[in-house]
Amino acid sequence: MRDLFRDTERFWYSLVSAAPMPESGERVNVGVLVGNGHVTALRFKKKLPRLAGIAAADEVNVYAAVLETVADMIRTRPMEFASVSGVLAPQLMLGECHELARAPDEALLERLAERFLSAPKQPVRENLEALVTRSVAKLDVQLTLAKPRGVLIEKDIRLRNLYDGKIQRHVLYHVPHLARAFRGSFGRDALIDSLAVESANDVQSVREAAGRIGQAFNAYAGKLRPLIRAQTNSELRLVGVLHPTPPDASPDSIALRDYIAESWSRDAQVIDGNRTDVESALRELGMWVGGA
Repeated sequence: MRDLFRDTERFWYSLVSAAPMPESGERVNVGVLVGNGHVTALRFKKKLPRLAGIAAADEVNVYAAVLETVADMIRTRPMEFASVSGVLAPQLMLGECHELARAPDEALLERLAERFLSAPKQPVRENLEALVTRSVAKLDVQLTLAKPRGVLIEKDIRLRNLYDGKIQRHVLYHVPHLARAFRGSFGRDALIDSLAVESANDVQSVREAAGRIGQAFNAYAGKLRPLIRAQTNSELRLVGVLHPTPPDASPDSIALRDYIAESWSRDAQVIDGNRTDVESALRELGMWVGGA
C-alpha cells in the first residue's frame, strides 16, 4: 500500500465504512476515496442508504456532514491518506486500498459509488415487503385485543390523511407513513408501528424498515408535535412495538433489535415484547387515547 501512496502514476480506491454500533462488529460502506499518491476525491451517496435502519436519522445526518466536510477539504487541496483517516469521525474507518486499472473519470466514480454504496435492489424489496406485512399482521392482532370501547384503529397513517389536511399544508418535506393509529374523541392520538425481528430476516430489510419508522418518529416528535397541538389542540404519542423474538433468535439479530429499540426510544415510546406484555401495554395506551 505504501508503494501506491508514493506512485503518482498508479490510481487506487479505498472504501469508507461506518459502525454506529461498534460492539456488534457490523460495518457498512458509506463512501469511496480515490487517489494517486494523494487522496484526490471522496464520493458518497445522499442519505447514506446502507445506513438505513442501522442508524437513527440524526446519526445519518452527522455522518453525512463529516463526509461532506472531508470531500470539500479534498476538493480544495489533495490530502494525504493518513490525514483523511485522522479527520474522519472515530467510527468512520478507511479500508484497504485497491489499485484501479486506469485514471478515474466521472463515469468510473459513479460506478464505484453505485456498486459499493447503494442499497441492494429488488430482492431486498421483496424481503422488505414480506417483513412489513408480517410485522403489521402481528400488530393488528395485538391492537384488536387491546382496543378499548370508543377507540378507533386507523390504518396507513399518512400526514395528508390526519386532521383533515390541516397539518400537511404547513409541511414541505416528506414524512414516512406509519402503520396504525389509536384515535378517540378526547383530542388524544397514538401513532403506532412495529417490527418483528427474527434470525431469518434479511438484515438490510430490517434496517430499511426500522429506518423508515425511525424517520417518521423523528419528524413527528420534532416539528410536527407542536404544530399539531397548535393547529388541532390534539396530544400525540408515538409508539414503536418490537414483537417478541423466538427462542432460537441469533445474538446478531438480538443485538440489531436492541439497537433499533434504543434508536426509536429517542423520539417514541418503545414497547419491547421481550421485556413486557405487548397486549397489556397497548391496552394501557388505548385507555389513554380513550380519555382514562
